Amino acid sequence: AIPAKTFLYSPLRHRGPSRALPICTMSEEPGTEVKILAPSGHCLQTLQLPIQAPAAETMRTSLRAAGKEAKGIFVFTVGTTILEEEWPLEKLGITEGSSIEVTVLDSMRPCFEWAVYDASFGNEILDNGSTFQRGQVASHTDGVRTAVPLPRDTECYICFKGINTGTHASVGVGTSNCEVAERGYVHLYGQDENSWALCFGDSGEIVACHKGEVCVMQNSKGEQLEAPPRTNFPHMSHSHMSHSH
Repeated sequence: AIPAKTFLYSPLRHRGPSRALPICTMSEEPGTEVKILAPSGHCLQTLQLPIQAPAAETMRTSLRAAGKEAKGIFVFTVGTTILEEEWPLEKLGITEGSSIEVTVLDSMRPCFEWAVYDASFGNEILDNGSTFQRGQVASHTDGVRTAVPLPRDTECYICFKGINTGTHASVGVGTSNCEVAERGYVHLYGQDENSWALCFGDSGEIVACHKGEVCVMQNSKGEQLEAPPRTNFPHMSHSHMSHSH
């Protein structure tokens, strides 16, 4: 089982003028008036939304159109309740013609929750995305990645504690084009332009790879580290976190 690090909400970042005026978008269609508030209480937008349709993505799209960007992903709360992606407003007991206030948070947690994987071979995501459990299938390599990209300029710190990696394992960052499963024992990540990864296995040797080539490794001071001989990495493939036995 591979745990994923989780992060708490960070304050909403407003990239416009310091005293930006609220934006009002109204509709003649029936629904409810929704005031989107920043954590400070400042009204960012006022929308007219139907109570039967999912509201989160509509509000998220409206904020982006107004030039407001999230480092992670916009999450909305009504009181102390987080508005789930597929929830219509009526699920919260909101009636047509009423007026409500919704607080928007810039959440980085989805950037560190496992979400995309191949469920064909008994793999599971547990604990609300914090753990990826690989199925016990021989001659198969399985990986997992998050659904939301990391914020720009993110620095990643990776720590392993007593994980039985098997013969091939890799961990790193990549794009949404990364594969998450492959037959055989391979390093899923670091093979092509879609991912950068640390690859290792039973021998304990570690190499950094991108496009199937060994990359220069540096420490936190920018000093170059000598890469171990690449004797135990005969095959590289593509995938974020992979694990094979």
